[in-house]
Amino acid sequence: MTVGPVSLFDTVKSNIASDCANLDFDEFVQIMKAYSQDSFASKSEAPLICLTQFKDGRRKKANAGKSAMLVLDIDDHLDVDDVASVLKTDELTALLCSTASHRPDKHKFRVFVPLSGLADYDDHRLAWHVANFAIADGKADPSKIGAESMFFVPGIYPNAPSVFHRFDGITLSADGWINLCGSRSDVQELAGIKPRIEAHQKQYRPAQRSLVGSSDADLDLARSRLVTDQSLDEYRSPSGAYHHARFKLLMSMAGRARRLGVDVSHSELVHLFNQVDQEDGGFYQTPDYQTALLAEAQKALTLT
Repeated sequence: MTVGPVSLFDTVKSNIASDCANLDFDEFVQIMKAYSQDSFASKSEAPLICLTQFKDGRRKKANAGKSAMLVLDIDDHLDVDDVASVLKTDELTALLCSTASHRPDKHKFRVFVPLSGLADYDDHRLAWHVANFAIADGKADPSKIGAESMFFVPGIYPNAPSVFHRFDGITLSADGWINLCGSRSDVQELAGIKPRIEAHQKQYRPAQRSLVGSSDADLDLARSRLVTDQSLDEYRSPSGAYHHARFKLLMSMAGRARRLGVDVSHSELVHLFNQVDQEDGGFYQTPDYQTALLAEAQKALTLT
């Protein structure tokens, strides 16, 4: 049973995979098991994986290819034993392993769920939503839904008890997961996904307008105007400290908003930044980082 391409990245800041191999589930588990027995002083010293191969080599959402693995990133909302019980009861094939932040009183772990075949990007996302509700009660991190998402490998981390369990059972295709919910439109309703045509229609709205009260589709459109390829390249390949690159990207977005006559708030600026960050693996999604980003966004708007 294949899990398709698995890309390996040396650090969270890497945009080009150091290796990519097509693996079956047994091989994937063996590799993850080997990593789980390695010691890392912190997760920043561990490599990361993406469960796809990227066109042109560069890791970003637009380059993500097909994937045959769903990953549920569970961050202190569920108990390991409860999720393990679901996997056993439903007789699902999966790998459950803890993260570097796992603690006895705050469980942080991932569930890797193989598909029976490769799925394109949209089907992969729909299947993820169904698996999330079926296995994790809808509580997995939604910023880690795409095949472009990065995940640190399991390992022996300071103060983090290691959990590593393989479950053997049935393996569904992406369509199989979707059909459990009824239809694609049923999954979209379950997940609160707006039909894509709505976002396309919004492209014909006047460019100069306020973003106050905007929908997610509006903010996606704003990103297409406020985030340039050059600013992304500079952010993802910084010449200096990474937090300087982060602020520089916020400044670039704020400056373009001013020049285009778009009234953007500091929270909306952070929302746009988070779209970029989620494509890069969701590195800045913790509450502390989000608080810092709000302050930086406010400063960027003040200075531009």
